Amino acid sequence: MSNGFSQCFIGIFLLLLIGSMVESAGMGTARIASLFFVTTIGGYLFGATCSEDLSVGVLPGVFGLTAALFSNVIKNWKALEKLDSLRFFLIIFSMGVFALALMITINSVKIGVHFTSSDVFSNLGGFIIGIFFAMVVIKPTRVREAALPKSFESIVTMVGWGGTGVFFLTMFLCFFFATTYADIYPSYKVSN
Repeated sequence: MSNGFSQCFIGIFLLLLIGSMVESAGMGTARIASLFFVTTIGGYLFGATCSEDLSVGVLPGVFGLTAALFSNVIKNWKALEKLDSLRFFLIIFSMGVFALALMITINSVKIGVHFTSSDVFSNLGGFIIGIFFAMVVIKPTRVREAALPKSFESIVTMVGWGGTGVFFLTMFLCFFFATTYADIYPSYKVSN
């Protein structure tokens, strides 16, 4: 679902561009789909806890795929040792893609009461959960070393699982306690 042609066009364009970059890292369809859906859900959950505005579109998932570019460099840091300073360039490049996507998608168009087409908080939430969940789903380049329990890749995967769990636990608690607090105290109003 999206809100109008321009948001749909920007979302599809970024999805094709960034999705093809992430897919070239050796991820299959199931991994990319799971990354996209988990980051979209996590992004909108983050947006719901930070703002009372409703939001639609694919952009939190796109920002999750953007975060996967960053996580790919982190997870394969040891495999990229021969590149020396190019590793830092890859991190700067992935942050540049994030900044570019953020600049393209920032808008302040209000469609109706409490409704915006895309929320910056949702996009940021998609990026945050994308960093952690991508550490889980991205295939490591050094397959043999990644199978060892104390290898760099397995530690990064465990950090990814931990970050994903903490993110969703925190967001669910914030979301449900905020709604419960608003139900108990009707005069409580979430301010923007």
